Amino acid sequence: MKKTILIVTKHPKSKGGVINYYNHFFKVFNSDEYNLKWFTIGSRPEDYYNRSDRKFWYAFELLKDVFLFIFLLIKNRNIAIVQVSPSFIPVPLFRDSMYLIIAKIFGKKTITFFRGWSREFEQRIISKPGYFKYVLNLYKKSDAVLVLANKFKHVLVDLGFNAAKINVTRTMFIQKDIPKKRFIVSQSLKFLYIGRLSLQKGIIDIIDAVKLANDNGIKVNVDMYGHYANEEIKIITNTKINDYSLENQIKINGFISGVDKYHKLAEADVFLFPTYNEGCPNSIIEALASGLFVISTPVGAIDEMVLNDKNGIIIPLKSPIKLAKKIQWCVNNINKVREIGQSNASYASVNFEQDVIVEQIKKIYHIV
Repeated sequence: MKKTILIVTKHPKSKGGVINYYNHFFKVFNSDEYNLKWFTIGSRPEDYYNRSDRKFWYAFELLKDVFLFIFLLIKNRNIAIVQVSPSFIPVPLFRDSMYLIIAKIFGKKTITFFRGWSREFEQRIISKPGYFKYVLNLYKKSDAVLVLANKFKHVLVDLGFNAAKINVTRTMFIQKDIPKKRFIVSQSLKFLYIGRLSLQKGIIDIIDAVKLANDNGIKVNVDMYGHYANEEIKIITNTKINDYSLENQIKINGFISGVDKYHKLAEADVFLFPTYNEGCPNSIIEALASGLFVISTPVGAIDEMVLNDKNGIIIPLKSPIKLAKKIQWCVNNINKVREIGQSNASYASVNFEQDVIVEQIKKIYHIV
């Protein structure tokens, strides 16, 4: 009988890169030794837009999830490994540590996969660890730790984690989802953003950069797809676009996924992603796999995947002026941009295709 690996994370219909990753992972994982089972924790999809209003209901839901988790471990003795996937921020770290403790009490092997990462929190606990010193000690007892960037591994080692237990991996894409042919029909470059519409993702920098490019006589069009983080961001974004008279150049579209998303990627040339905080964003990998040139920032694993001036451009955080200059460079070097984008598709297939990543994770499961 196969052993079970219990993946403890949010509901499979939730939004975000973590869930996209695990939905991919479950689709393509195949093993003679292990089965995967999903255990849902955290906010449910129906609560996505009112998470801040849940308050006491969150505590009740947490206790309910913990009780169901214990019941499952009692009922299913075949569970061999429990894998948690917290972001490196306070609430998820505290919440998921509870599942690690319980799993250890039941004698299960544990794997921690740090997904999101906060530089601000990292700097805070390095200088003043406080209570989180004890929380991190729980994570240090994991049988294996996965991170999405070498820089995250270095931080954990500095915090006292065993370097031999830490494995650097990436997110992934499914090759069959990527259209075999590009749909480029325009002589001019098409710029694209896909992601959550929030200040932390740098969407205001994109708007400012398009305005600055206009001022320098370079007009570009940007299609932006995603859901607004909140109503305030929606007002700020649309007000700025109207104030700059960019209604015909920047199109804000809704959330996009599946076939529609990959079709839009296949139509574009340059992926703009001037984010301030990331782990290893699926959107970057999907853009590379779709044959796009990428302009992004050196956060998380991005500058380990997008190599500056080789397969894309890395700009400083919160730098619309630099972004505008790089957009202008792309416009002036259309052929080179498209040539690099073409090679990015092969580069992504070798490094981030689902079979490559899944085989890497399966090897870790075998040795814990």
